[in-house]
Amino acid sequence: EDSYLISQCYLAMGETLRDRGDYEQSLDRYQQGLDIATARGDLDVQGTTYANIAVVGYYLGLIEQSEKMFEKAIQIAKALGNQSRGAFGYNGLGILAQARKDYAKAEEMFRQCLAIHLASEDKPGQAISYNNLGTNALYARQYDQALELLQKSFELHRQTGAQSEIGSCLINMAESWRRKGELE
Repeated sequence: EDSYLISQCYLAMGETLRDRGDYEQSLDRYQQGLDIATARGDLDVQGTTYANIAVVGYYLGLIEQSEKMFEKAIQIAKALGNQSRGAFGYNGLGILAQARKDYAKAEEMFRQCLAIHLASEDKPGQAISYNNLGTNALYARQYDQALELLQKSFELHRQTGAQSEIGSCLINMAESWRRKGELE
């Protein structure tokens, strides 16, 4: 149907503009696509768009707005039974909590994301979740916990062959050791 294709075009433009760093224009295009998806009653497109709006809002420093958008995306994901989108939303809420230095809330959100990835046996998702939990523990100055979680992430990334993520884990592990005073 034409309105579906038009909404998809707006979403693609929003993504392109986001990737180019033109966040205001990106939000505008996402909103146009969301308006069409809402008028059509297309929950799947609405959920995706709320998550994309949340990401752009985060880049613009609109933490509270982003939180609301991720929460809407999670509600829709639950209604549709879309576990991966739910995990993305929980991960986003964790990142927003970290930005506010609410490490307990960030851990809660990252653990919800991890639970979804464990249940679906999604190894790359598990690895990212462990990395986020480990980084969060590092920020919260829980260095032993950070090292344990980052080690799990490292092992999973090695299994999947994700080289850049392996590097990220090693950097975070080194920082945890340095802050703990164990780096030689």
